[in-house]
Amino acid sequence: MPHILTYVLVHVLVFPISSSIVDPSWPPILFPRSEFVANCTVYEVDLQSLDVDTKLAAATLQGAINAAGHPEVYLLLAPWDTYWLNVFRASGKICPRVSYQAQPAAAAEYFAAYRNAYNTIVVYDPKLPDTINVATCIAAAIQYAIVVAPVNASELGMGKTVIDLRERWTTPVEAYEYMYETYFRTGRLNESLIAYLHPTANQHHLRDYLIRHRVVHFYAHADDEDMQNFMKKILNESQPNNAMLGFFGGPDGALDEYDGVKFFGDYGKVVAASDWSSNLSYLSSMQSALEAAIASYRRRMRKTQHCNGPCTQGNASKVYLSIGVVESGDAPAYWQNRQYQVWNDTARGQIPISWGIGEAIFELAPAMAEHFIDIATGNDYLYAAISGLAYSHPYRGMFAALPSPDTRAQAWKEYWGRSAAYMRRLGTTTTGCYTDAWSFYNRSVQMNSDARGMLYSAGSVFNHYSDRKNCV
Repeated sequence: MPHILTYVLVHVLVFPISSSIVDPSWPPILFPRSEFVANCTVYEVDLQSLDVDTKLAAATLQGAINAAGHPEVYLLLAPWDTYWLNVFRASGKICPRVSYQAQPAAAAEYFAAYRNAYNTIVVYDPKLPDTINVATCIAAAIQYAIVVAPVNASELGMGKTVIDLRERWTTPVEAYEYMYETYFRTGRLNESLIAYLHPTANQHHLRDYLIRHRVVHFYAHADDEDMQNFMKKILNESQPNNAMLGFFGGPDGALDEYDGVKFFGDYGKVVAASDWSSNLSYLSSMQSALEAAIASYRRRMRKTQHCNGPCTQGNASKVYLSIGVVESGDAPAYWQNRQYQVWNDTARGQIPISWGIGEAIFELAPAMAEHFIDIATGNDYLYAAISGLAYSHPYRGMFAALPSPDTRAQAWKEYWGRSAAYMRRLGTTTTGCYTDAWSFYNRSVQMNSDARGMLYSAGSVFNHYSDRKNCV
């Protein structure tokens, strides 16, 4: 056997791949299907220089509009929003600006143009910031509603029904319990999706998607036992292998990334890091040609590698270097707001590099995923990012909170089965698999874990082992 020198990540799992590269319709694995945009026109609004309360009202209005009919509103919240709008216009997926909108609309024009798109405002309590999350859940549940700060209530609430959350609760858990009893338990919020989202950070970028798909969401300090118990209750009532949107961390003692992934993973939730994702209510509706794009990409790969069949074995007298980029291919937000800058480097493609890419970007922004597939060279090897289905730590007690060995076994079977389905679509035989957070890999413990056992039962085979952190 040749010696393998690992860098960042070893390609660790092999799944049997069918002759079909990707399902032509790309049916959803993680997220609800969004109605496709019927035409290529878009109403764009420039909010980049405005305050966060205006962005909050604008993003929740965008969600209400894009949920009600054919998605058409696109907000410029950050520089990457302009970048992607230009990419999609250049490719013909979005039409050039129409005559009535020679430039992006200002906020006042936007609110005036879509004043009839909502009939209710939900006013949050500035003394209890978590009511922003609760207000967004309420607006999502009742539909045709937006979330506003008290300072904007008079202007945006004129002639509308007003739900005022000020002075109603004194603690976050009281507010979230009201949301749970009134809207979650009654089926008015989506039980197949959850989000962990700081109520005031991240400029409210994700809230359009939370509104459109009625996503229940919340936030908790790491030391808030009442909120920890509340989250456990929600997680217990949500099926394993459901996705968690948003992300961890925050300015005031939130769960950090590694504790958060572990906490949600105990209940079988996989993470699609998207706290900085914007315009997902529109992007998830854009049509794409992923099957054709992936087929073309695989042909480029074969041509570059001069490999039309199984590649030859390595030379046992040589040392091989494999460069694999882990950061942060599992995160749809990263592909949207950072990875395009990395890939625009003209040096990319000169040497072989492996790039992790997660299922989430294919479902949340299919046209964006298609763009990356289209510009991938034969030296850009795309593999399923950590850890297959979505970001998770399979070896850190994944599914541990499920009630019985049988339910855990079934959850593992589904996890690896859905991971394999994604890999077949992408046409890859490799996935990254995260073992632990900031600790050394313990072969005696982890090689005997449920994750390994269920991986084998799913028909998968390890093709390499390493004792290095983040590698199997």
